[in-house]
Amino acid sequence: MNKTFKNLLHSGTDLLFGPDLGGAVGKPRVLQFPINDVCNSRCQMCDIWMRKKADEVTPEQLRVLIRDDLYSELEAVGINGGEPTLRRDVGDLVKVLVEELPKLKSISLITNAYSVKRVIAGIEAIGHACDSRIGNPVNLDVMVSIDGVGEVHDRVRGRKDNFVYAEQVIDFALESELVDSTRIGCTVIRENVFDVENVLAWAQQKGVYARFRLGVPHQRLGSDDGRGAFDLSYEGKFHFCNFLDCLAMNYEPKTARQQFYRSLRNQIAYGMARSVGCVFQTRGATLLPKGELAFCAVESKTLGSVIGGGQSNDLYFGNLDHLKEIKAKKCSGCQHDYEAFPSKAERVQKIRQRLVNKFDKTGCFSSDNQASRFRRLSQARKLYSQRAKENLIPNSGAEILLCGWYGTETLGDKAILAGVVKVLRAAFKSPRITVCSIEPYVSDHTHRQMPELEGIESITFEESKRRIDQKAFNGVFMAGGPLMSAVDYCLEVAELFASARNAGLLTGVLGCGIGPLYDDKRDDFVKAIVEFSNIRVFRDQKSVRLAKDFGFGAEASSAIDPAWWWLGDQEGDFLRDRNKVLFALRDWSIKEYGLALGLESAKSLKAEFEAQIIRATEVLVKAGVEVVPFCMHKYAVGGDDRNFYRKLFKDFPAILKNLDSRHRKPSEDLRVFQECGAALTMRFHSCVFALATNTPMQAIDYTLGGKVESLLAEHGELENLNSFRGFNGEDVANKMIKQLGREEQLRSLDRQVVEGAFSSLVDQLKSFSA
Repeated sequence: MNKTFKNLLHSGTDLLFGPDLGGAVGKPRVLQFPINDVCNSRCQMCDIWMRKKADEVTPEQLRVLIRDDLYSELEAVGINGGEPTLRRDVGDLVKVLVEELPKLKSISLITNAYSVKRVIAGIEAIGHACDSRIGNPVNLDVMVSIDGVGEVHDRVRGRKDNFVYAEQVIDFALESELVDSTRIGCTVIRENVFDVENVLAWAQQKGVYARFRLGVPHQRLGSDDGRGAFDLSYEGKFHFCNFLDCLAMNYEPKTARQQFYRSLRNQIAYGMARSVGCVFQTRGATLLPKGELAFCAVESKTLGSVIGGGQSNDLYFGNLDHLKEIKAKKCSGCQHDYEAFPSKAERVQKIRQRLVNKFDKTGCFSSDNQASRFRRLSQARKLYSQRAKENLIPNSGAEILLCGWYGTETLGDKAILAGVVKVLRAAFKSPRITVCSIEPYVSDHTHRQMPELEGIESITFEESKRRIDQKAFNGVFMAGGPLMSAVDYCLEVAELFASARNAGLLTGVLGCGIGPLYDDKRDDFVKAIVEFSNIRVFRDQKSVRLAKDFGFGAEASSAIDPAWWWLGDQEGDFLRDRNKVLFALRDWSIKEYGLALGLESAKSLKAEFEAQIIRATEVLVKAGVEVVPFCMHKYAVGGDDRNFYRKLFKDFPAILKNLDSRHRKPSEDLRVFQECGAALTMRFHSCVFALATNTPMQAIDYTLGGKVESLLAEHGELENLNSFRGFNGEDVANKMIKQLGREEQLRSLDRQVVEGAFSSLVDQLKSFSA
């Protein structure tokens, strides 16, 4: 049935789907038309503002040249500059396009909004021109450049109060009946790269769609001169790559744009070639201000002047060798935000997916359904059953692979990794350690942040599997973190463990927790990891009991969470601010923690909890306490805490000013904990950090009787545990106010316990060394 369904969809003809625009070069469907080279902006990104006004194509000249057969298929024209509204005849130019291009569907205007009155007048003139075609008006899209919020935008654009002017233009466009869609465009350079989250949050609050692009050297704008504005630092590149992940996963609705963001991320993070197409490779052209023709504006040479008409088609198709040269030498490295028309295959796939989502109630059409994952697990168990006897780990120079949820690591995961690495280096002499990562560029950044992780390599799951099969490692370990059935990557780890056991490699779970568990079938992924392990050391007794329930607990033991071993090494003087409360909260995932309650009950519980957090905030603020929203996690996968805080505290701008969007070193984040007078903790490791730093806390049991409760029970802190169900914000806030003045010694973990657990695990690992 599935095969028949696929064949039916892929049997579409040109009659149904239209021609495939992803192939050979044809008449342009898209025209980029910078109508002037003049700008009133002293922008950091180009020198166009220094140019003097030159002869520009007139409406009369445009009418003649646009009648050339080359433009007969045009559907979209982008009007830009310079600043296009500086031309008083901008409406006349657009009216010519509307009158002469029968297939024209949309006009897009890009403006920097430097002069509110002039820009609004230009938009109105263009809007009236678009509406002048009776019965078939042309859509008008207005994009306003916003390159930061407030002063950041003004610095990038080189003019005071430009952000205020831009906002006024956006407000006009959003309300105007002449404008069909309004967007903002943010060009990311060195000056504003750390403000991109603020731009997105501002746009969302404004109710306007935001598009982001990387500032790149541009031939037409004269910015291909090696200027430093485009030269992002390593930290800037990492920050922007993570932001692109967030856009693709959590914001951007259009598939083509999601693909572009992922492609750009891979270009920056991994040096990969561009993986998305470009309309200017096959169906795009650029008409320059003086009436000259080019392919794209970024790399194309001027093909020649088309003033006078009758030459465009010959110039365009007579210079295809130049277009071929651009494709061969430039396109793979191009980071400009051009997109391509979707190919026929992509359009068919999109229609197929819509039908699947609408009609497929059983999952029989899905290529990534649960049945396929369980088959893979069965194959992994079969592989495991054929294993050879495990080899010992050499005492010196061992090759060790560490698995976990790396590539999405929380602050706690970073501390875990450093703790496990410390154990391995104590157990074996000069081990070479590699981390299996969901996203290696993220893990590489973690390694750069922490001197304890110097020299560690990050590789993908695919590369890990290949090296395991080649027996390139001596041991494969799950390096801390929760084994929970909601995490799909549990299956991938189980497969790696099965391959490792089959290759005769030692495997083990080092300081992991188990849970939450909620689905008998998906729980098998967790059980498999425990089953395939030679060494089973968990972070608490509850996890040991669960391992025994699985039937694999005979040799299981408990230690402590490995993060303690890193935290115990962090020293330094600090001054605690007893008027400051740290909120270490997270978005409560219904998928992970609320499925057993039923969807509607879980939604209601979540909404009530968030309302109570707001109530707690109000009580604290009224008491004169400063609230600091603190992020344990700042990556797209796993729930970015920054997004949660922006939504939760949208009516508390003073609190959002304390939200730090930068990716700080773990040691710097730890200091924020140390300097606060009390903490409201939610994520498991925010509780660990509070205990390790003797920070008074009120903890939230968001797993509904799981790991947070177990942690506080083991440390004698249950009186500071608050249930997620029935959470009372006012009560908790008043408890924290009392804690701010508390002077007595808190019950932090005994250092001898930390050192004893460390030595015990080291000895256990040494028993497997040759």
